[in-house]
Amino acid sequence: MNRILPLLLAALASLPDAGAVARHDLHVSYGNAVVEDRAIVVRLRLFKDDLEAALGAELGVSILAMSATPEMDQVFLRYLDEHLSIDVDGSRLEPEILARGEDLLDREPVWWYALHYEAPSRVTSFRVRNTLLFDLFDDQRNVMKFVHFPDEAQRTYAFARGEEEHRVTFGGAEAPR
Repeated sequence: MNRILPLLLAALASLPDAGAVARHDLHVSYGNAVVEDRAIVVRLRLFKDDLEAALGAELGVSILAMSATPEMDQVFLRYLDEHLSIDVDGSRLEPEILARGEDLLDREPVWWYALHYEAPSRVTSFRVRNTLLFDLFDDQRNVMKFVHFPDEAQRTYAFARGEEEHRVTFGGAEAPR
């Protein structure tokens, strides 16, 4: 037993701390948006641990667990207001949370939100600024795909430092960025 104890202690010491969170090296979020008439509906997917860290910093706490509650929705909306904006004809659209929940992306927990934006008139061109999680990671990338209905035209953009903003245009040639 005296020879086994040091081996057992060494093996236990090499295990990850039970309180430690496994970190992924990829810093990316994904958004899919449908644009139809006056509505833009967006589904955002962010790594759960990254979102928890960002919202925890927003609240000034080191540990935060995502939950589908009105209180967490309000924290998320405050963070979203600072880091994602959609402007149509010079007016910033306000999001409404339609749904939210947890999912897996390549075995990594992600948290998603479905958001609804309503414009005062038919949407054919708009500006998007996306700096989600830029406050946490220098290499953060946010990919957003927009599909316009009824013609099903598609536009995909990557948002990164130095490329935080894009103009999305449908119904003709794409406007310069």
